[in-house]
Amino acid sequence: MSEPWDPAILGDEMVRIFVGEDLGEDFTVHRKFLCSRWEYFVGVIADADQYAHAGKPTFLGLPEETSETFEALMDYHYNGELPYFELYNLTILTSHQRQERRKEFETHSSLMRSLFYLADRLEDKVLMGKIMDQIQEEYAAPGRVFFCDKVIREIHANSKKTNLLYQYALYNMLKELKGRDENSIKACNLLMEELPGLRADVMKFRCL
Repeated sequence: MSEPWDPAILGDEMVRIFVGEDLGEDFTVHRKFLCSRWEYFVGVIADADQYAHAGKPTFLGLPEETSETFEALMDYHYNGELPYFELYNLTILTSHQRQERRKEFETHSSLMRSLFYLADRLEDKVLMGKIMDQIQEEYAAPGRVFFCDKVIREIHANSKKTNLLYQYALYNMLKELKGRDENSIKACNLLMEELPGLRADVMKFRCL
């Protein structure tokens, strides 16, 4: 069996992919290896070929992606690794330590969600499943706080109703509504009034 770094798998043709709103960050990746995993790139790279110069890599722009998200995708693509966050039991840390760790975790979680949205656009169900497994493991850690209102809005705006991340958000909103924390219940009700279709989705999820 060939190894991932086998030239027969990687191919010798490269493509340069520029990411970010200003296309300021670029990645040089193996065209054959990229297209063999994600059908999406077959079409967009073929379209970009018509503007390529002979003997030079094809240039491709992805302004909707951040460099952090695309770098995480390439790390998974070449090394099979997802962004890692070392989990601690937040309940045993000092107040200052908890605050710092939560900031770090929020940054990490934002990257994981962005990577999930990208995997969804690439229709990579295997990667989506792996990301969701890690998200659920991380949020199950002691002392972890579930998605805030801002994150729920983000997931609602960027997710298909049938995908795992949106379903996970609905599940946890339903748990909050069944709880005894009046502030959490009020926050959930306000979100369901604000976001189109969210209340119906939560109620539908309750019946599953």
